[in-house]
Amino acid sequence: MGLLDRLRGRGSKSSPESSAIAMVMLAPGGRLALEKTAHLYGRIRGDSPALMPDLPGSPGESGAVLQFAGGRAVLLMVDMPIPAPDLRGPVLLAWHWPEARSVIDQHGAHIICHVSSTELTPLELRTMHTRLVAALTGAHDGVGVYIGNATLVRSAPAYFRETKLLAEGRLPLLNWISFCPVGMPSKKATAYTYGLAWFGLREIEVRESSLTLNEVFARMADVAMYTLKRGRDLGHGETFGSSAAERIRVTHCASATLPDMRVVRLEL
Repeated sequence: MGLLDRLRGRGSKSSPESSAIAMVMLAPGGRLALEKTAHLYGRIRGDSPALMPDLPGSPGESGAVLQFAGGRAVLLMVDMPIPAPDLRGPVLLAWHWPEARSVIDQHGAHIICHVSSTELTPLELRTMHTRLVAALTGAHDGVGVYIGNATLVRSAPAYFRETKLLAEGRLPLLNWISFCPVGMPSKKATAYTYGLAWFGLREIEVRESSLTLNEVFARMADVAMYTLKRGRDLGHGETFGSSAAERIRVTHCASATLPDMRVVRLEL
């Protein structure tokens, strides 16, 4: 059975399977540094499950299948860049990485990192996957990471730094979710998230707020953190705030930006 076939899954068909995928962008050439990756993952994994080779198959220079408690990880080295059309949108949204276009244009290879499980919760699985991706960036001198489900690209150093938040009991939101600004004629701050849907949550949207864009992003991040930790959205008609006096109304409505999607709108 080939690596791509194994990536598609061989687990029990009776149990729903969660999966996460990201691509680590590298300079041209190179081999899969599995031992170095495993060592670095071991240093940063926290309470994530340990990895082991999927015996009797032996990891090669271009790929490996690894097992962990409750699932498996597939690593595949691809000696060519990620197709440019896949990265065009994420690069346009990369306000947090001004050099994204010039850096990404120079990458010549990438590692696909796919993790799946029928036992871990989405939050547990994504935590484990994030630590493994961070280990791959460190072991291979990665230049960037592409997270397709969030239309997100991150510089490799920023991804690694953000992952360290897990050791503090915090969530690395900027590795999981795109916070996307929208230009409006009124110049008022408008933004939406993309990536919460992977966790089974509604995306968050703010329309024409009197706050600054940075303040809007901060409030959206607070709500995203809260809903991820409790595993469900703020309800329609609920209020939230950073103090007892602040009550910000929440509504569920059709998105003004994302087609055919209902979102959690914060009335900031």
